[in-house]
Amino acid sequence: MRLKNSSQRAWEPLKTKLILLSSVLLLGVALFAYYSLSSSYVASREARSLYEAGRYEEALKLARTVQESHLYNIMAFSVIEQSRIAIRWEQFNHQAREYRRQAAEILAQDSIDSADLIRIRLMAELVIHQHGKLGDPGPILAKEMIEEADSHYEQFASLYTQITGDPLPKVSRPSGIFPWSRPKDH
Repeated sequence: MRLKNSSQRAWEPLKTKLILLSSVLLLGVALFAYYSLSSSYVASREARSLYEAGRYEEALKLARTVQESHLYNIMAFSVIEQSRIAIRWEQFNHQAREYRRQAAEILAQDSIDSADLIRIRLMAELVIHQHGKLGDPGPILAKEMIEEADSHYEQFASLYTQITGDPLPKVSRPSGIFPWSRPKDH
């Protein structure tokens, strides 16, 4: 049995640290290569850029395609969920703009009959109800889209109050889409 001298013993912890550091570095390079070269993650990044460009339908379609072939691609799942939320808010804003246009046409007439007032009231009720069902926009949804939706809600709530004379109950969106992100009732 050979005894180790003091200089050899001094190198043992350093050798272990170097082996550990090189293993971690090698693993990091391997993961980087996988995520940058994997067709699944390349397509997921493309879907993310479509989402960021406001092309939500295309992003959703591409991310779904990626998820079907690679079930564990978390980025694709994230893009799918974010795109669904954005599409729901975008559709709400589009419909509310159309209702506002129709209501403005009715209100611009010289005389407004009761059937027209009922149409406006129904449009207002739909916008108010749908706004309450939008849910949590999440931290990624464009602020302009949220502000536009809130503006539609407030304008139709005001119009509803003017037409019916009834105060509108305050409808609030849930604060989180996941149960653990909602405030607890105490």
